[in-house]
Amino acid sequence: MAYIGKVPANAPLTSSDIADGIISTADLANTAVTGAKVNADVISSQTALAAEPADTDEFLVSDAGVIKRIDYSLIKGGGGLVHIKTISFTSGTSAVEFNDGSSGVVLDDTYDKYLFSLDFVPNDNTTPQMFFSVDAGSNFLSSNYNYTMVGRNAAEGSITRENSSDSQMELTPQTAGGGGDESTQMNIWLAKPALAGKHKVISYLGAFHNAANNLGTFQGTASQNSNDAAVNGVRFKVSSGNFASGTFSMFGISKG
Repeated sequence: MAYIGKVPANAPLTSSDIADGIISTADLANTAVTGAKVNADVISSQTALAAEPADTDEFLVSDAGVIKRIDYSLIKGGGGLVHIKTISFTSGTSAVEFNDGSSGVVLDDTYDKYLFSLDFVPNDNTTPQMFFSVDAGSNFLSSNYNYTMVGRNAAEGSITRENSSDSQMELTPQTAGGGGDESTQMNIWLAKPALAGKHKVISYLGAFHNAANNLGTFQGTASQNSNDAAVNGVRFKVSSGNFASGTFSMFGISKG
């Protein structure tokens, strides 16, 4: 309807003149939303992702000033260590296990190789040992292990240890000391534990103080001869008594 009389003066449009939801996406120009219009908490106000992103999870990046998306798989890196679990203790512990049953970790084909990094003080004059499980830690194999290792210590020179059929895998070429200053450190690699039909092999190297407190270094390899099922659990213990203290860490070695 036409105005009767004088046309009203122009007045600026205010937010109170616009009903909620009346402006659609189609009404906004492509360049209308700038950085200044985005609230500072646009990221921190969202639900947190509590795990490593999946390979297909996406991020926004500025490619020379042009916004683009990128998959996590392209920026996550590869060939590195992925920390899975660390078990630490400061008093006597009889055994340390990594399996789905007791420690809540999964030893499977996520990684082709796993690394166990050990730093501990054993009871005096005992041998660190390792066992495999093929039922997620309900039981541990107790026969037909074989191992061989070589090393040196400051007092005796060359030292060796080997066995073709033992009830455990021995991890040091001599019994280890257990005084407060007689620590043992080693790294153990387990390759393709989830591959059935293959005897699983570990390789390891480390340093230790023997029962006479002589410092030594060693390297070795071990396997289990009679069972070629997938290994899905490992146990570490000493030949008698307990670990006095220690830190045991498990890592996956990335396939990328």
